[in-house]
Amino acid sequence: MKKAAIALLAALGTVLVAANARAAEDTEGFHFGGGVNVANDSNVFRTPPTGPGAVTSVFLTTLYGLASFDRTYGQQHLFANVNFGRVFYSGGLSSYDYDNQTADAGYRLGSWQRFNVGVEWVRTAAQVNFGDTLFKVPDVVTRDALVVDVDEPVIGDWHLVGNVNGSIERYSDPLSKVSNLDRFGGQAGVRYVPVYGNRIDLSFGQIHGRYPNGATTAFSDAAYQERLADLSVSWHFSGSSRLDGHAGYLQRRNETLRFRDFSGLNSDLTWVWAPTGKLTLTLSGSRVTGAAGDVEFLTAVSKTLRLAPSWQATEKIKLETALYRSVRDYFGQGLQLASGGFLPATTHIDTILGGSLTATWVMERWITFSADLRAEHRDSSLANWAYSDRIGGISVRVWL
Repeated sequence: MKKAAIALLAALGTVLVAANARAAEDTEGFHFGGGVNVANDSNVFRTPPTGPGAVTSVFLTTLYGLASFDRTYGQQHLFANVNFGRVFYSGGLSSYDYDNQTADAGYRLGSWQRFNVGVEWVRTAAQVNFGDTLFKVPDVVTRDALVVDVDEPVIGDWHLVGNVNGSIERYSDPLSKVSNLDRFGGQAGVRYVPVYGNRIDLSFGQIHGRYPNGATTAFSDAAYQERLADLSVSWHFSGSSRLDGHAGYLQRRNETLRFRDFSGLNSDLTWVWAPTGKLTLTLSGSRVTGAAGDVEFLTAVSKTLRLAPSWQATEKIKLETALYRSVRDYFGQGLQLASGGFLPATTHIDTILGGSLTATWVMERWITFSADLRAEHRDSSLANWAYSDRIGGISVRVWL
């Protein structure tokens, strides 16, 4: 940690010199920087207050670098964003230290008025949420996704749209490798675009999922097929009000463990309203059927309601807060029996209440400070899934 801190200070010193020399210079689409975040997590392993494991409070220090490229050449748009760093645990928990990363890159050709095609790759790598697993071990999940989409205007305001997508999901812990997952599929449909910025999509698709490690266990399956239908809307009522949402139906059929089959409604609705130039209110609700949390074998119907106001107090200071409530009703967690039947699992329902408050200060164009407080409480019908957690953190980011 001492070496990391010294390296960070040296890097920041170099960046500050560069920033002073280029304070008025536009980087013309290319930016880079880095930062540090220090947070105290009151219950890092999300353990229940009355469980056999002690509640562990630690400091988490994240050192990271940033790079971004975004440029348009006529009808061509090219972009890339990279965030890479390392998370350090205090209190003798260095075995949990891990490299985290977020990256996306893409290319698009054309415009909304004519044929256009785009390709985008996204990668994330982070520690599995300890609240989603009973095994509190180091386990970094890395996800890569690639999407190719097309949009072809046909008649008036009507377009034909479609995409082909694939993703891979890999866990670092040997016991979690049974949840490694490959997915490949696509969607096709129509889009109505009456005014640029507004649209209505109707699409149908299919996805094939495969667990490459091959083992069929009580928790996962060798493979599955998903079919889906989706109606989505994005509509600007005025310059200060926008509505985004979708309603879809998802059906999953497993290759072997048929008791894990499911079908149901997937929907969400988000309303963004800016009553003044400084105040923005975001209200959203969702119902999701499928994977719950970071671990693929957990499936649930999750219903969430969230309110997130933000206030631009001054030109340089912004305050954001959020309150949310989520209910997860788990299913498909039974055990396969040798006779071919299955043993149903105990009813498992979680209720999660949480909130956050973030203050951001853009001291100069190239340097930003922020502080945030977060709290979450989960009640569960299974005592060992309940927990309470509080996180307080401060961060500084340099961006050139």
